[in-house]
This record gives sequence, C-alpha cells and structure tokens, in this order.
Amino acid sequence: MMLTSNHVFFQPSAGSFSGREIDVVPVVTTRGRVITETTVDQIFALLKHTDQGLSYWEFSPELDELLGISSQQCIQIFNTAGLKSLGANVARQLLQLVATLLVVQLLMLHLPQLFPSCRSLLHLDVAQVPAKWCSALQQVLTWAKSVDTMHPSVYSRLELGKSWEDLTTKLIGVSNA
Repeated sequence: MMLTSNHVFFQPSAGSFSGREIDVVPVVTTRGRVITETTVDQIFALLKHTDQGLSYWEFSPELDELLGISSQQCIQIFNTAGLKSLGANVARQLLQLVATLLVVQLLMLHLPQLFPSCRSLLHLDVAQVPAKWCSALQQVLTWAKSVDTMHPSVYSRLELGKSWEDLTTKLIGVSNA
C-alpha cells in the first residue's frame, strides 16, 4: 500500500472483488487535527443511544470538526460504492457504523496509550480506558459488533476493503500494513 497526501492506493486481492474494483479510497481526514483527552470528552458527548442502552456515533458537522474529517466525502464514497442499493434503513445503520468505527480508529491513532493491546477494531481491550469513557466505549463496541453481525462483510461487498479496520485506515490515510 502506498500513501500519498490525498489518497491511499491499494491493489485489491485477487478473487475478492467482482470486477468493479475501486483502486483509490479517498482520504476523508483533514490534516493537522489532533485528538486530545479534552477533545474525547466532546466526542463522547455526541454519542447517540439505542433503546437497548447501546451507543454509536453519527456523522455530523460537530463530529467532523472534532475529528477533522469530511463526513460528506465519506458518505459520497459509500453512495458511489452502492450503499443505497442495500435499502435506506441498512444504509443509515451502516453509515452510523462507519462513523463509529472512524471515531474508534482515530482514538486508537491519537491516544494509543488507551489501547495498548488491541487485537482488532471491533475487539479492543478497554482496560486502560479511563472509567469516564470505558462503559460508553464498551456499549459502542457491543453495538458495532451487532451491526457487523447483522450485515457481514459489507466493506467487501461494496468493494472498499478487506475489513472494517482496513477500510477505516484507508479513509484516514494510515497504512495498516
């Protein structure tokens, strides 16, 4: 994988794509934004909550500002890849999942001390996360795992990556190789 200032170029693995290969996943982050522990409080204040007591993030101008991302560009990437063909409710839920996973990925990138032993994006060890965020982060991960289970491998079906981790690192312009 080669990182440039605006795009991450990658070669899809043989056999994992149906023909309409996406060679470039645009980077949706703006340069220079650093997430600090103070910013994290503001990010957690934007959590949405389900009736089941779980939590997730949605794309919004406030989240864009705090994370230094362009949610409109991210939404456009997914729409171009065919997200709307999955239906309005599924598309909404998957965009919430992407927003949530981008938040988690950026927290891992900017505050690695909170995640010293991370197996994968959906299987984080939150033991080092301060108590004020730990419960909420566990709820977020439970919600994200449930959405991923309901809609498995959407990243692959939309031909955007090999995993959620692969896709989110491409979206933020960081090589996970």
